[in-house]
Amino acid sequence: MTMRVPVFLRRIPVYILLLLSLMTARAMPAIMAAEKPSWQVEWENVVAGAKKEGAVSLWGDMEITHPDIVAAFAKEFPFIKPITVTGRVGDLTMRILSERRAGKYLADLYSGVMGGAAFFEFYRTGVLDSVKSAFILPEVTDESRWLGGKHHYVDPSPSRSRFYKAPVGRDERHGVARSPASH
Repeated sequence: MTMRVPVFLRRIPVYILLLLSLMTARAMPAIMAAEKPSWQVEWENVVAGAKKEGAVSLWGDMEITHPDIVAAFAKEFPFIKPITVTGRVGDLTMRILSERRAGKYLADLYSGVMGGAAFFEFYRTGVLDSVKSAFILPEVTDESRWLGGKHHYVDPSPSRSRFYKAPVGRDERHGVARSPASH
């Protein structure tokens, strides 16, 4: 005499497999997030912060404020409004230095001629900071992808490579915290 196993009992392995599949599917995003490279996590945090801030102030010459460059940036990051400030190097230098003395940090990025008096004034007054520490993406940090296989800086010493910086701490303009690497 053979014993008949009810249908629902014969399907238990299928139910267990289905349940395990659902549990694995629910856990996958957390597992995948844990496996992200550190640069990707940092980049996502920077983009999230920029999205929250909503705008970036680009000061300088046409290499950073050219309409085609600004349009390409706006296309890539539609949630960040690029605000451009252009002018003569001497005027921009004096404006940045004046605002800095007044405790205002309105320029998120300055790109322009950094020779002579402008560089000396920025360097002397402590308005400059290392730009290398702000590099996150592998295609930027990998020096072999750059002209001559290395990064090029105004300051010849890689440990002292300088660029305009925002303050560490609170950004009074937008009320958000900034980390040293987000300037």
